Amino acid sequence: MIGFLKAKTHWFLFAAAAFTAFFHCLVLGQAYFADDLLHQYAHFRTFVKMQALQGHFPLWNPYFLGGQPCFADPNLMMAYPLLYPTLLFPIPYGLGVFYFLHFVLAAVGMHGWLKSLRLPENACRLFGLAYALSGFFWWELIHPPILAALAWFPVFMWALEKLSRDLSPARAFPAGLVAAILFTCGNFQMTSWFYYSGFFYFLGRLFLPKPAGEGPSNPAGAKQWALVLLFGLWGALPLIFQMVPTFEFSQLSNRTEESLGYDNFNSQFSMQPASLYQFFFPDIGVPQGTDIERCLQPSSVDNAFVGVFGYLGIWVPFLIPLAFRRKDKAFHYLLAGLALFAVLTAFGKYFPLHRILCAVLPTIKLSRAPFRFVALYVVCAVLLAAFGYQALERALEEKGRAGWLPLVGLVYGGVLLLFSFLNPDQSWREMIALLAGGAGIALWAYTESWKKLGRWIFQAALILPLFLSGWAGYGWGPASNYDVQTHFAPFDYLQEHSKACRYYFEEGMSYPVEKQGRNMYWVFPMDYPMDFGLRTSNGYNPIVLKSVSDLNKMPLPTFMKLMAVRGLLFSQDHGESKDFIRKNFGNLFLYELPDPPPYVNAPSQVNVVSGDTEQLAAMAGPSFDPANQAVLSEALPASVTSQLDGKKAQLQYDLTRDEPDHQVFNVKLDKNSLAVFSEVVYPGWKALLDGKPTSLFTADHVYRAVFVPAGDHQVEFNYQPSWAKPFLAGFLLWLLSALAFGGYLWMRKEPVETVQG
Repeated sequence: MIGFLKAKTHWFLFAAAAFTAFFHCLVLGQAYFADDLLHQYAHFRTFVKMQALQGHFPLWNPYFLGGQPCFADPNLMMAYPLLYPTLLFPIPYGLGVFYFLHFVLAAVGMHGWLKSLRLPENACRLFGLAYALSGFFWWELIHPPILAALAWFPVFMWALEKLSRDLSPARAFPAGLVAAILFTCGNFQMTSWFYYSGFFYFLGRLFLPKPAGEGPSNPAGAKQWALVLLFGLWGALPLIFQMVPTFEFSQLSNRTEESLGYDNFNSQFSMQPASLYQFFFPDIGVPQGTDIERCLQPSSVDNAFVGVFGYLGIWVPFLIPLAFRRKDKAFHYLLAGLALFAVLTAFGKYFPLHRILCAVLPTIKLSRAPFRFVALYVVCAVLLAAFGYQALERALEEKGRAGWLPLVGLVYGGVLLLFSFLNPDQSWREMIALLAGGAGIALWAYTESWKKLGRWIFQAALILPLFLSGWAGYGWGPASNYDVQTHFAPFDYLQEHSKACRYYFEEGMSYPVEKQGRNMYWVFPMDYPMDFGLRTSNGYNPIVLKSVSDLNKMPLPTFMKLMAVRGLLFSQDHGESKDFIRKNFGNLFLYELPDPPPYVNAPSQVNVVSGDTEQLAAMAGPSFDPANQAVLSEALPASVTSQLDGKKAQLQYDLTRDEPDHQVFNVKLDKNSLAVFSEVVYPGWKALLDGKPTSLFTADHVYRAVFVPAGDHQVEFNYQPSWAKPFLAGFLLWLLSALAFGGYLWMRKEPVETVQG
């Protein structure tokens, strides 16, 4: 036991560093809230948590954007295992725990990868920390799916490194498993990029020359490769459970719109070549009177500051070339090539490589923000810097080997120190690191009694600016910033009047927050209403059902009728209106219709219009009223049309059960009619009439319609996608098999033997 703890001391080091990095979140009751954290991810987490507390695992979210899938939406991270431990805490504190866990995971993963490359423990610890403290990690705090993928990436590469050395089923299974977990993180731009990176890394490790003892002793045969592939696929099988519903969702989402081309989508947020200086000085170009947080969140997509994501501290670029002092340079050229490839891809529209990749590689063209591809540079730079540090350490520790290295280091530090004076207010962290690093190199190289102290000072110069730069990134405030209910005056009124209707929230409404002791106004979190089951006709999410987004093209009166919008909430007073009842809630103003549109309609006219464009045109016409007309893409069955007389039915309805995946309406009609519900139709929704299955039709481009005979009836909707039960059963079987395989390997307690072909 003692030996095990000694072998895992780096875990305690990384946990202590993570606790220090997020001390303000874990101890002082503070929380990050910038950008998508407060706007989106906090409310996704609240929704999942509240449903879980009710013993329900939701597959559908009816509360924002008119309704859309939630498990299939990767942004909710519902298939990601490490989401759920963090939901045990209040949402703001849970985010702090999420950061802590993924900091440790990132550092441990990088440490393990470096250790597998036979680097000394000191270098493994140092650069495990450097990776976890990188600019990419700090500035993706606001995107938990990306942060999770970044943390798992070195674990994935570590597993591939082990597999390249030992082509056995026992190595293939964990590599596949980590690939599956990486997929469930929820950001498929990063996942696909990491998969491609891992593939080329694995090929390079297999076929490039390696020192003796670092690869299989015999060439792999067909049987061996077959077993490796089989066990790798077995380990990766859980990604299917997320991939299938997500693929279905993506095919019906706005990501398939023909208008999304390279120039107006894929190239947005390209890293400008001129921003490469931010790999050294992330803040030096920040204008006076502002900070990096505001520079990273401008209204323009042509951002000049995303080079900060490649920041690894001021001394890492000095160490990278030193890696090539080793004799076995093939591996380092592989890393350097991958790093260069990543940077050129991150340039996006400023260099042709990204455009080519979008054209030829599946999945790459589904996302924008090419600057994020710099993550591969970060990983490769950390590895090269670790090898470079090893070379520096050997040179400075052994007499007569230092040569010109210390002088080069001092010149490097001196030149960058002069450059930092261009904007000392924003580069003081790097100035401290340069002075400390230079002093450390001098003591390390030119003294004997102060050698150890010099090495420690240089190590501190590597790590300290990463802490300081990270803390200076996004601002934080008290956890109460997430208590939207307290800061949202209309909440009680809207909750009381929210049954079977929706509200529209104006984008850009102000929201009061406290940021590091200063009171200020933020943008109102549009997804907040879902926390308490309030339906809205809008919201914020980068992936939206295309059919629902099409409704935004409708004239406002028609849109409000289709969405059953009861009222409009604004931050500005638009005065009295003859068409609306105006209510004042402090700095917010609610305009409600005196006669709100019904949530269920019984139209007397049914028009069949083929083609989405033609349907939308028919619905946008001045004569269209969903209370009297329904637009269908296909004709109703003769068994239904024969029971319709074309006359208006009198309708009464009541929503008696309202859950994410299940709604029940009591409907009363004085004659047979088609009933159209203001609920989005989607593959997997089933309809029951008085407890018996009935046909579900699509009306008005996106809504559910059911034929209801005259009289009192119960109409029930259940979201039961065809993949749900088979996937649950399949996952349980996979889990049992994985545990059995793990137990088998544990019981063997012997080195894994390579299967020979």
